[in-house]
Amino acid sequence: MSDLNEARAAVEGARQGCDLPVFCTFSFDTHGRTSMGVSPPQAAQAMAALGVPAVGANCGHAPEELLDILPQMREAAPDAYLIAKPNAGIPRMAKRQVVYDATPERMADLAVRYVELGACIVGTCCGSSPAYIVAVREAVLSDA
Repeated sequence: MSDLNEARAAVEGARQGCDLPVFCTFSFDTHGRTSMGVSPPQAAQAMAALGVPAVGANCGHAPEELLDILPQMREAAPDAYLIAKPNAGIPRMAKRQVVYDATPERMADLAVRYVELGACIVGTCCGSSPAYIVAVREAVLSDA
């Protein structure tokens, strides 16, 4: 999500006729805000006010950006479960192939740091593959 009104509507819609918990993630850019100007604390506070048990960041530009975003969300919504699902970087073209710069190993190293910052739901987004998920899983479990 990038807009608080859109996120609120999505949460309300997801809850209609369903008793499952609803989680919400936001995509932040290099300025630490969503494309609609929402900051991590604003997103976390708004979702906490709606009773959303888990909030976090997905997609984005560089996976390292979550190292700044997660603590802001934790401070704003200390009881929320944190979610970290970054891109493997920004896509670029190399020899007619779309390439992402963050390797599975880099994403795994960062996943350990996300957990240290309080994330309990960790995954990946654009540019990843099953190899990324395996690397993240192994790193997080071996560090536990």
